[in-house]
Amino acid sequence: MNHPINESMEKAGTNIFNLEILSEISRIAQSPLNLKERLNTIVNRTAERLGADCCYISLLDKDDKHLILKATKGLNLRAVNKVMLNIGEGINGWVALEKKAVALRDAHLDPRYKNVSATGEEKFRSLLAVPVTFNERCIGVLTVQTIEPKDFSENEITLLATIAREVGGIIRNAQLYESINHRLLELTTIHEVGQALTSTLDLETLLRLIIKNTVWVTKSRGGVLRLLDLELNKLVVKAYSMPEEDIRKLVDLDIGEGIAGKIVETGNPILIPDINAAPEFRGVSKIATSCVMGVPLKAKDNIIGTITLYDKVPEAEEEFDTFTNEDLQLLLTLASQASIAIENAKLYQQTLKNAREMETLFSLSKGLTSVLDLHFVLDSILRMTCELLDGGFGILTLYDEHSRELITKSVYGVSSTIIPQLKFKLGEGITGWIGEHKESIMIGPVVEGDKKREFVEIKNLIGVPLMVKDRLIGTIEIANKVSAPKFSSSDLMFLSTFAGQAAIAIENANLYEKAKQLAEENLKKATELSILHEISSTLATTLDLDRLLHIILTGVTIGGGLGFNRAILFLLDEKEDFLKGVLGVGPDSGEEAQRMWSKQPSSGSLRERILSDDDMSIHKHSKINKLATSLRVPINGGTSVLARTVLDKQGYIISDALNDPRTLPSLRDTIKTESFATAPLIAKGKVIGVIFVDNHFTRKPITEDDMRFLMMFANQVGLAIENAMIYSNLEVTNKSLREAQERLIQQERMAALGEMATSIAHEIRNPLVSIGGFARRLKDKLASDEQSKRYSEIIYQEVNRLERILQEILAFAKEGTPRFVTTDINKIIEDVLVLFRDGLTAKNIKVITEFSKEMPLISTDSQQLKQVFINLIANAEQAMEENGGILSITTRISDELPPEIHIEISNTGPGIPHDIMANIFNPFFTTKSSGTGLGLAIVHRIINSHNGSISVENRPDSGVTFLIRLPVEIR
Repeated sequence: MNHPINESMEKAGTNIFNLEILSEISRIAQSPLNLKERLNTIVNRTAERLGADCCYISLLDKDDKHLILKATKGLNLRAVNKVMLNIGEGINGWVALEKKAVALRDAHLDPRYKNVSATGEEKFRSLLAVPVTFNERCIGVLTVQTIEPKDFSENEITLLATIAREVGGIIRNAQLYESINHRLLELTTIHEVGQALTSTLDLETLLRLIIKNTVWVTKSRGGVLRLLDLELNKLVVKAYSMPEEDIRKLVDLDIGEGIAGKIVETGNPILIPDINAAPEFRGVSKIATSCVMGVPLKAKDNIIGTITLYDKVPEAEEEFDTFTNEDLQLLLTLASQASIAIENAKLYQQTLKNAREMETLFSLSKGLTSVLDLHFVLDSILRMTCELLDGGFGILTLYDEHSRELITKSVYGVSSTIIPQLKFKLGEGITGWIGEHKESIMIGPVVEGDKKREFVEIKNLIGVPLMVKDRLIGTIEIANKVSAPKFSSSDLMFLSTFAGQAAIAIENANLYEKAKQLAEENLKKATELSILHEISSTLATTLDLDRLLHIILTGVTIGGGLGFNRAILFLLDEKEDFLKGVLGVGPDSGEEAQRMWSKQPSSGSLRERILSDDDMSIHKHSKINKLATSLRVPINGGTSVLARTVLDKQGYIISDALNDPRTLPSLRDTIKTESFATAPLIAKGKVIGVIFVDNHFTRKPITEDDMRFLMMFANQVGLAIENAMIYSNLEVTNKSLREAQERLIQQERMAALGEMATSIAHEIRNPLVSIGGFARRLKDKLASDEQSKRYSEIIYQEVNRLERILQEILAFAKEGTPRFVTTDINKIIEDVLVLFRDGLTAKNIKVITEFSKEMPLISTDSQQLKQVFINLIANAEQAMEENGGILSITTRISDELPPEIHIEISNTGPGIPHDIMANIFNPFFTTKSSGTGLGLAIVHRIINSHNGSISVENRPDSGVTFLIRLPVEIR
């Protein structure tokens, strides 16, 4: 047992020991050391005083989300400022979250333990961790560990907690002091850098100053500044400050490539305190680095480049250091200032260049606007442009609004003989792209898809549209720069500016030629309108569709009209989705053409001459008309020009029908056309037909003007055809109404007949019952060999037959409402087959059934359905009673939605004659010597009452199949 004096002595010694530690901590707090030095001193003294093998301090970041290792004795020093734990993660994260101390004899056994391999902490077993607080807010964790397991005493826990509280104040005060000093240094540095950057407007000098000062301010081992080249879509090295051995490893980068490429791709800065802890960035740079940071250079929210720095240089007494968030913020501030300086320098240089170019443009435009000869102006523009931009090849086109083509008017660097061969539709090749989009273009080698490659190899090219008041008048392209591997964006800008001046000169020269053409065009348009007016007035003379179509094609082919050699008119069948030839007009041979055209009257109005050609029978028996009326052209999925005319609602000119894949073989081979045009007939926005025309005998090419006139004509006649078709449909509708009225009268007669038949059947039934009863008694009493017995049997059989007939009549006359119950279709059919089995076997009729096992129960009137199957099987039995055969019955569920039950009843009898197929479901219709003709009528009515349908597949001489469709949900 310890003596009380000894215990007091031990307690006093402990207190003195604790006071010495706290006194030493207090001296550290008042020392001139910076935060990093103070933290290192604290962990070293704490480890020594507590006899610990390891001591370290982790501080929370600004967001209070991560613990960052800041000072250590015993752990790997390379982990300082790099190792992070999420708050709540591991034992230290738990201490920071809960603000409670933890003392563990063996930390490895605690479920909260997490080994961070970069620190080398796995060799330590015991652990004592306390929160570092300031104003009751946790700002970090102070931790001691030993290699051997150890039980920490209450005194040690209390002492470490006391040290942690003292350390909290030291850290907070030092952080505030360092933050103020850092901000002061940052502002001073930014001021100095800003002065240096504004000292020059030479871009290359400026970029070197930027990277040199940035590396110096951030204490980096090296750095590189890259600018974004939008033409190459690359980050190009422009300036650097680094050791000589690293310079040789610098390369230009694609967007997304390397750290700088990632910065441009994401638009965000990148900070990598430990490159080994970021595997996605390890090895992306050829320069060996331990830490990296980089930021984008932005001008008006657009990225213009990047600054990337690597390896922070440590203080003299330190082995290494790494970049922090404070360093990244400083770099972002410097980058913002540098971006402004770079843009100013670029703007200054561009201003100087623009001034020189404007002087040149003024001289050129002054000379061009003084000349009105169009060919001279075009040649001069292209030659001067190629010489100024040092181009080896040039081409200038003008836009033809009629043909919608860019037609070459001048070339440079090649023979002018190629000019007629270079025409470009809008969107065709590079020239067509410029014209279609009305945008400038700058590209590298042209590999394929452009006509110009047939005459010259294009290594690089710039091109711009020639515009006057937002209207395209042509294009100009310069290719194969002689003095450089490619054109620059400034070359393209100069060409765009010059093109504006050139377009005005071209427009002025072009106006004179257009003025001469205007009178001719007006005369031509007046003639066309006169022709259309006369044809329109002719169309108004009839509503007969055949006569109207004949007038239309006569107007297309007659001299003084549209003047084509031959014409075919197709009408669209919307239900069947095909074009059908309805009329063809034109001579059958060259001799007949001469004869027909010579007979046409030369005097009189066009209307009179069209109406004088009233012999429609001649045209109907012509070869062209017979060929025309035999043509059927599918529309849906069709690739022929006729189908495209309908689908695209536009006309087409086919210049080479023999080789154009859009030409129907029937047109090419039977009508022997070599070139033709098509135009849609449109009425109320819908295509109702197509007109086909050609000049088979005169071989006259169909021009765009001809096509325009044909389209005008087609638009006019479309409505006339529509009106005639409506008139014709009205006549057909009236006829249908009359027929429907007659059918209704017939149905009323049949209804009256049914009522009468029902009344008669009731009157006959009672006497038949008496006759049948007495006949049966006579048959039973008379001897078998008596003649009277045979007579009584005949009477009995005939009475039964009459009763069956009466039952059918009464069943048909009585339209009872179905009584729906849950029904198994397969079972109903099986029950009915039992009734017929003996009779079918006796007549050598084989029964084959195939019932679906997945057949659902449905709601039906089972008695009515049984009557349906009885009637159908009885008919099949009668059809095969002489020669036998096969009765097949199949049930299945349909695949379509909503689902249906399908029942097929087939026989191999002689089939149904074609001439009576339309009447088989009519009541009282029969071809048998006996029977009422009500069997199938009853079947049809029952199936209809179940919302189903019945159809017949007739195979003359080989049988009949009845298909019944019933919905799964009937009610």
